[in-house]
Amino acid sequence: MKKKGDGSEWYRSTDAWWRYPGIWGHDETLSWINAAYFKTFVYDHMLSSKRTTSNAYVGDVIFYDWTGDGDIDHSSFISKISNGKIYVAQHSSDYAYRSLAKQKSLYPKLKIWIYRIKPEWH
Repeated sequence: MKKKGDGSEWYRSTDAWWRYPGIWGHDETLSWINAAYFKTFVYDHMLSSKRTTSNAYVGDVIFYDWTGDGDIDHSSFISKISNGKIYVAQHSSDYAYRSLAKQKSLYPKLKIWIYRIKPEWH
């Protein structure tokens, strides 16, 4: 994915999305490292359309509220759709093809949002 902004924006901004190696580690916006900020950034700047599980495609982003409290807890990308089953890739447990059904079974109060990102959003 491409970045938005030149790195001079305040790191808490939901109008910027960047990450640079810094002297003391990495510098990045919260939208780069926090799923809730990323959802806001996608919604405001990259959203092509909202999707459902019946019209989702590989590459769509899924945002999760694990507990149903309204807070975004995580995000993943749809990595495969096979026989109507959606599989996701995420970094936390390094899943390349974990089924969305498995996610739902682990978190009974799970709420999801599926977003299609614009091909040319910047």
